[in-house]
Amino acid sequence: MYAVLGAANIYVTSMKLTTTIAITTAMLLLYGTTTNAQDLTRKYRAVGPEVVEDVVDTVRRSCVLPLDNLLLRRLAYVESRDGTDSHTFRSGFFGGIWQVTQTMYDQTKASSYLQQMRAEILSHLMIEWQSTSWQDLQKPLYSGLAAALYIEDTLRTKPHPVGIAAQQNYWAQVYHQGSLPAESFASLAELMESGCHGQADLDIGFVLDTSSSISHQDFEDAKKFIINTTSFFDIDSGLVRVALITYADVARIRVNWDQSRSQVSLDNMISALNYESGGTETAKALNLASQLFANARRNAVKVLVFITDGKSHDAIDTASAATQLQRSVDGGLLLLSVGVGDQVDPNELHSIASDPACKHTFQVASYDQIDAIREEIQRMTCRAPLAVHVNETVWCQLGQCPPYVVMIPPHTTVMVQASTTCINGVKLYSSSTVPYPGSSHYDSSLILLPHAGFSIFNPPPATSRPAHYYVNTDQTVVPSVMHCNVTLSVFLNEVRVVCIDGGRQRSCTTTDVFNFERATGSHLCP
Repeated sequence: MYAVLGAANIYVTSMKLTTTIAITTAMLLLYGTTTNAQDLTRKYRAVGPEVVEDVVDTVRRSCVLPLDNLLLRRLAYVESRDGTDSHTFRSGFFGGIWQVTQTMYDQTKASSYLQQMRAEILSHLMIEWQSTSWQDLQKPLYSGLAAALYIEDTLRTKPHPVGIAAQQNYWAQVYHQGSLPAESFASLAELMESGCHGQADLDIGFVLDTSSSISHQDFEDAKKFIINTTSFFDIDSGLVRVALITYADVARIRVNWDQSRSQVSLDNMISALNYESGGTETAKALNLASQLFANARRNAVKVLVFITDGKSHDAIDTASAATQLQRSVDGGLLLLSVGVGDQVDPNELHSIASDPACKHTFQVASYDQIDAIREEIQRMTCRAPLAVHVNETVWCQLGQCPPYVVMIPPHTTVMVQASTTCINGVKLYSSSTVPYPGSSHYDSSLILLPHAGFSIFNPPPATSRPAHYYVNTDQTVVPSVMHCNVTLSVFLNEVRVVCIDGGRQRSCTTTDVFNFERATGSHLCP
């Protein structure tokens, strides 16, 4: 079974040979079942963890509630089990997954403090908040936005509560309008699934500022944070490698990729590091990080956590070095910047972080509080995509597939070719706007069948700026067959001739080409 979709396709089928010849300039060639775009975050009474995750990610990317220490995510589960609780959509109540009461909702419209946030919602999400109704909160995105607005209005200049205990206090004293006891928040929040959904290859680096503005105890707290963060990942298997740079007047690689062969040895190396003070030469550290990631694995997800407590000596050099760092890995690096204390420059932190900076920049009051953001760092690292470039092929074993982001150069169109060895097929999701396409939100999806040739995604037309195209694999049901793989290849979108016979791709003959030219009136150059 095949389908050829797209206005630019020309195809012909020979009834005698049951052979299809297709010349493609901008096509989506699918074997199996295809599905049009879907966005459950805007659908009435859509529920489930994937829907909630998409809402939280959308709210963060729009910079409405960029970093809340998982509060919004936990509230969805505690209030309604991500909408699956039978009480969620009870008669006469329209607060949706986040169980926002009408009084809470009315506050989000009346508060002058939220004027800028409402403007951001209109700008990024095309939702005029003042024109919404409480009934609209039955749509997940609207319920999540209402909860985010309410959180911001009730906290205002106060920091977001960190950790389950502090968030439980906020929930019981401010947010929750029901009858559940306060301790219910902790018991329910801890039931939420944690950890990565299958560990992909990962190279994660840390850059740590050890300038004279930090104390020995601060240095110890920072080392403990790195140890606690990396303990979450499977280092012993070799899937995950860790590196560490420290910097003051000079930058030094203190742990290199090939040294982190086990969690125990990594912990020992980090614990044994000596404190070296000096100035804040941030640009030197970023330049050294460029060299470090030049030796990262090509097929590994790449993440860098940059930790500083002060302003660099030269902000212009720092911004330039951060840009060069991204270029050195062709944009395939998730860069998280962490500011500690009140001496950091927020603009500089944003210049270092990946886009959108509001989502990838963290600030904590002191080093003894830095461990509070560990869960956020781990969560973002788990979801970091693997960059795939033109003329590259990547593959993964189902259950260990990362999200993929196809890097499209300016003024260029590409094709993404996919195939699988999984006997039951694999479902793929793709999008040009959603970084983590999945069952609740995607531009297109398909069931990729084994041994039936390949499928081709086509991202949008070329633009004057670099573009991203996202492809994700459904790994909710991992087959029992071992070594079941998915392969993606990226090509420049040039004219390609594909001959398919009996559901299998084969070499085209001169007869095939002749029949094609006669049927279409076109001429193919040899």
